[in-house]
Amino acid sequence: ALAGTLTNQPPTADAGGDQTFECTSPAGASFVLDGTGSFDPDNDIRVVSWRDGTRVGPEVGFQSLLPGALGIGETQTVVLRVIDGFAQADEDPASAAVVDTTPPDVFCNTGTVVPPNKPVTFTATATDVCTESVIPTLLDYECFKINGAGKVVDKTKSCKVTLSGPTIVIKNTGGVGQHIAWTARGVDGSGNATEVPCEVVVAN
Repeated sequence: ALAGTLTNQPPTADAGGDQTFECTSPAGASFVLDGTGSFDPDNDIRVVSWRDGTRVGPEVGFQSLLPGALGIGETQTVVLRVIDGFAQADEDPASAAVVDTTPPDVFCNTGTVVPPNKPVTFTATATDVCTESVIPTLLDYECFKINGAGKVVDKTKSCKVTLSGPTIVIKNTGGVGQHIAWTARGVDGSGNATEVPCEVVVAN
């Protein structure tokens, strides 16, 4: 057992841990690393600094909050250092990464099909937060009718349909009551994909 006065206790750096941020534009994302969890038992933190890469890297900030920006797929490692009034210090590394995990939104853009109007054309479109342009591809068309018993009857041979990139051209509808269905698929720059079913029914 020791008796006496505790002159100083060292600080503890807290860089907030490794963080992953979702992109907010094709340029990536802005973010803030938070070192406000750092503390000193004597309430005596005098210097806060962030260094890029390693503990001996260039200084990139001197406040508890460190703003940053990265492109999609990029990662940055920083080291937070806090020093108290007695020059005791502590360090804590953290990393920030910007990712794109959100698939695009795909739209069929279908409308009414009424014979004998032909050919009929529909073009799918897509939007994505982090990819400037996503052009869908159309896949797997089929034509069918539903009979009075509710049974699906394949009529693919009775309609003439062409798929080209995002566009479907219906040259022969196959008549009133015909269903024409296909799939629109969009893939963004990070490989995230969305598939949506598209369908029109030939009406009177």
